[in-house]
Amino acid sequence: MMRSTSLLGVILLVVTSGGLIGCSGPRAGSLPTSASDALERSAGLTLLRDVLARNARVDGILMFKTVDPPVKTLIGDIASSCSRLRDRLDDWARVEDAVDLEATGLPAVEARARALREEWMTRTLLGSSGMEFQLNLLVSQVQALGYASALAEAAAEREPKVARAEDLRHMARTLQDLASRVEASLAAQCGESGRID
Repeated sequence: MMRSTSLLGVILLVVTSGGLIGCSGPRAGSLPTSASDALERSAGLTLLRDVLARNARVDGILMFKTVDPPVKTLIGDIASSCSRLRDRLDDWARVEDAVDLEATGLPAVEARARALREEWMTRTLLGSSGMEFQLNLLVSQVQALGYASALAEAAAEREPKVARAEDLRHMARTLQDLASRVEASLAAQCGESGRID
């Protein structure tokens, strides 16, 4: 039993963190102070793409963990929406040299802090079950979707192409709408008193 439990833990870690062999996140490293506007925009889009890619896989944990049917539907909607939005950014990078989705512009310490935070959340999700797992999953999604929405809005503010700026604003609204749905799910489960029903 101990062996199968630890194997399940390894499988869940791979699924939830995206730690498949050969896959890696964007490069860290601060942008030079003389970075062009195009490089700044690309770094922002890289961060957005990274969050979207991680959330496009969020439903993978449900192969091993159970949530209420409405939450399962919501998590599926998040994964499919984030996958579609990620693919949109990838399309931009394929057709335009000015969009480089490789470097985040983050200092190495910030990149490491984010990795540590993600490892902590993965352990938290793996170590919880039932209602505790469901609530942890929903809280993680409110945070991720809110951050992704803010990234999309900030990228839109810097985008000189009107059509792309509007596309980014649409992404921001889509992500914020998903975050609002997650918040409503959390509120329904916690009720007015803040207690789990």
